[in-house]
Amino acid sequence: MKSPRVLAAALLLAGGAVAFSAVPAFATEVIPIDPPAGAPTDKCADLTEPKQDTEGNPLSVEISAPDGFVITMYCVKSGSDNQGDGPLYFEVVPPTQTLTISYPDGRELSHYSFAYKKAATTPPTTPPVTTPPVTTPPETTPATPPASTTPPAGGGDGGTALAETGFENGWLAFIGIGALALGGALIAPRLLAKRR
Repeated sequence: MKSPRVLAAALLLAGGAVAFSAVPAFATEVIPIDPPAGAPTDKCADLTEPKQDTEGNPLSVEISAPDGFVITMYCVKSGSDNQGDGPLYFEVVPPTQTLTISYPDGRELSHYSFAYKKAATTPPTTPPVTTPPVTTPPETTPATPPASTTPPAGGGDGGTALAETGFENGWLAFIGIGALALGGALIAPRLLAKRR
């Protein structure tokens, strides 16, 4: 039997996944608007996409703008204007490429039209090219040993030549690590033998 913690964690993860998948990424809202100026009162005005009659008076229709365009507004009409089923116009916020439209109160659609525009494209953001400033190293004059008439004790030049050869002691660290590793390799068999 699984522990209560494992079961609780599995339930929390499953619940979170269901809740996350139920939230739409972008919610499109349709807002009622006034008809365009000069629009007929008995039918939908011809918009970017002219008036289209439906077949079989469906309850909803899926409309799509061409590639690279988004739907901004649409009109739907149900029955006769005398029955209060005249054309209604809606703004689509934010504009979308595909949308399912319907008449309020679930009435059948007799015809529709919609408007679309070119989708806004965001130009790719490229960071400005910057060239690093040119830095000129300061001019240095080689160090000259102090003039001395007396050579140092023990002969030679007091270590000046050694500094000029570019001697670096970084390699000493590698020798030290190597010596430690070798010593460990020699001592390890003895320590293992004592434990047996």
